[in-house]
Amino acid sequence: MDQQRHFICGNDDFLVDRAADEIYKKIIQNEQSVEIFNCYCSTVNEAISLLDSLCISMITLPMFSDEKLLWLRSVNFLCDNSLSKSEAVREKISTLLDEIRRCNNCDIILSASPIDRRSKFVKVLTELCDYKYLDVSKLNDILSNASKYFQAQGVSLSKDLLEKMISKIGSDSRTLFSEIDKLITYIYPRKTVLVKDIDDIIIETQTSDFFETIDLFFQKNPQAALDSLRKYFIKTSEARPLLAALQSRNRLMLQISALRQIHGLRTNLTQDILNRLGKEYKSSQNDEKSKTNYSIFRQNPWYVNKIIPCANMFTVKQLMTFQFLFSTTFFLLIKHHDSQFETMANLYKKCANTL
Repeated sequence: MDQQRHFICGNDDFLVDRAADEIYKKIIQNEQSVEIFNCYCSTVNEAISLLDSLCISMITLPMFSDEKLLWLRSVNFLCDNSLSKSEAVREKISTLLDEIRRCNNCDIILSASPIDRRSKFVKVLTELCDYKYLDVSKLNDILSNASKYFQAQGVSLSKDLLEKMISKIGSDSRTLFSEIDKLITYIYPRKTVLVKDIDDIIIETQTSDFFETIDLFFQKNPQAALDSLRKYFIKTSEARPLLAALQSRNRLMLQISALRQIHGLRTNLTQDILNRLGKEYKSSQNDEKSKTNYSIFRQNPWYVNKIIPCANMFTVKQLMTFQFLFSTTFFLLIKHHDSQFETMANLYKKCANTL
């Protein structure tokens, strides 16, 4: 049987990953013969090590079946960045392309975003593989993708409502599809979206700037955090983006606190350390191969190192109390839509009282 080679790329990493996953599900036959490589690299050394591993994997015969599938996922060394400009990395990419040409014992999926279509490596891949480029840059493309997703879930809504939803949350596909899933869950068992549903559950993120108040909140500086909260509400009237970001940061800090007690977690974490810990705790992760905002092991090491010092300032009990108060506040915001600042200010004060 002819070997399959697929090169999926585009300007939206979320949609590229979804498209590659659809191909993966179509051609996978035996999970034991699958290797999925997370090909997002932060440094030249990481890229070189990864490319060496990829070349070795391509010449290694499958152990458990006659077929083998390699998925090179989230490739980021085919764009115009420091990795692709490194001569050492370019030599390794050339070697990888040679192995892809010669490879006759496995199917290959390569998904990348963004890419530099002027690159000779990209041009070679378009010749070697079934090539698909996803260009999602216009409103009509975004509307079409969102509409198809609603239809696939058996849910209907008008074009006007879909445009209203996108005007509130923007055109980022990862955020858009996450909000769509939340909306579908919210209206269940109904199959039609109403104006009230959009107003109730879809948060407005277009003009929100909440990073300062989040940083101050987790620096045990209640007064400065309240002052920042007041400035936040001068720019916007919507509290839920801020609350969602607080929950997300707190969720990761909880995991850091737990790992600190077990492993004495400190800063200067690398991707290799996160990967090793992720494998150790993979039984507690629903899908260790997918990107997610819920798992500390799927985060960029730079970001994890940034929030470790803040996490070390709190106990697990305090962070658990915060998470409970955040959840309670979410329902209060829906119930008291016209007093969002007061609701968030009360939340800040309750959290400060737990310290």
